[in-house]
Parts: sequence; structure tokens; C-alpha cells
Amino acid sequence: MPWLGIERFRTLLKAFKRGVYTIGDAAFAVGQCAIVEDFFDYLDEIPPELLSEIRTNAEHVPGHPEDVLIVASYCGDATLEELAEQDRKERERRYWSRRLLQQHFYPDRRPEPFEPIRSIGLVEETIEYESEVVVLGDLSDYLVRSHPVQLHPPAMPMLVTRLEGGTRVLRDVERNSDDYVWKRNGRSELVFGPEVRSPDDVAPGTEVFVDRSGLPPLPDEPPAELLD
Repeated sequence: MPWLGIERFRTLLKAFKRGVYTIGDAAFAVGQCAIVEDFFDYLDEIPPELLSEIRTNAEHVPGHPEDVLIVASYCGDATLEELAEQDRKERERRYWSRRLLQQHFYPDRRPEPFEPIRSIGLVEETIEYESEVVVLGDLSDYLVRSHPVQLHPPAMPMLVTRLEGGTRVLRDVERNSDDYVWKRNGRSELVFGPEVRSPDDVAPGTEVFVDRSGLPPLPDEPPAELLD
């Protein structure tokens, strides 16, 4: 393991032993060091209870970095393009570290199947606001990023478009709902491209798919840039 890699690895272990990290946070942080060369030569330095948690985390691996969810906040003057690049690198680090851990601890297992075209949910409500068609629903829009979107309205032809904007909304209708997810998280509020011209194009019941079929094949090992 390179000097900087072992230094970070041991710093994390010391912080865990001092109680700075919970076992879950420490397992995630230490596990990410798996992308560094020779990481597995140092497993005997990891406390048994922490190593057990790392093994548990390695049981299931997403099928692709595109399926990794990053929950993070950024501050500073970074552009949207720079933030997207940071997000990409972090997703790839998480994917590859988990995949290498699985290969070590569970050599007979494989990552989950990757779905190039994947459903992200159903449209529950469509409204028109200031000449824009806005859709609401429990939609996994974090998977879309810059990929094309397929809309499959009930009894209408498929429509291909892109996601132009989105947020989570928590209005009175969500707060007063019997649906626990609505009450806790609100719903996705999305605006698609100019191909969506009227609420009928995305009527309630429309299934939304993200099309990742244009992605290049994954390499056989983590890209060197992930060590930066």
C-alpha cells in the first residue's frame, strides 16, 4: 500500500478506536481504502468487529457506478460541470472499493445485474405551471443525470426526452398524506425537455425509464485517477 494510503488507513483506524466514528461510518471509510494497492495485506490491523462490518457491506455490490447513490452537499465556487465530475469520481470510488471487497471476501459472488434501461418510477400527478409541464411522483431521478429519458404514457407512444430540472417538494398534500414516504421525503417534482408539450404526454400512470445504454464498458480494474 502506498505511503499516503497506509497513513490514511491507520488514521481512520485510530479515529475509530477513539470513538470518533461509529462502526458503520468507519466500515464505509476504511472499506474505501480497498482501491489502494496492497490494502488486503493489512487486514490483520483492522479490529475484528470492524472487519466483520466491512465484510457485511461487501455482500451486495451495485451493478454499475451509475447505480450508486451519493448523498452529499457542496459549497464553494465549483461549476455544475465540476460538481458532476466530483460526483462521478465518488460514485466510482464507492463502486470499485465495494467490488474489490466482494471479490476478496466472497469470490463466488458477483455485482447485481446492471439494467441499461431502468424504470425510475411512475408519474402520480401532472400540472401545468407558467407554460411548463411539471410531473410529480416517487421517482428515483438521481439515476438520470445526463442520460436520455423514456416516457411510456398509458395507451400512447413512447416519448424520448431529457430531464431539465428537478427537486423534492413537501407541500400540504404530501404532509397530510397517508403515505409514509410522502410525509417523510415529499415527492420528486420534475421538468422534462421540450418534447413534452402537454400534461397528456406525461399523464398519471406514465412509467419513466432512464436509458444508460450509451455508457462505455467498465474497465477490468479501478481507474488510476480514483487514487487522486
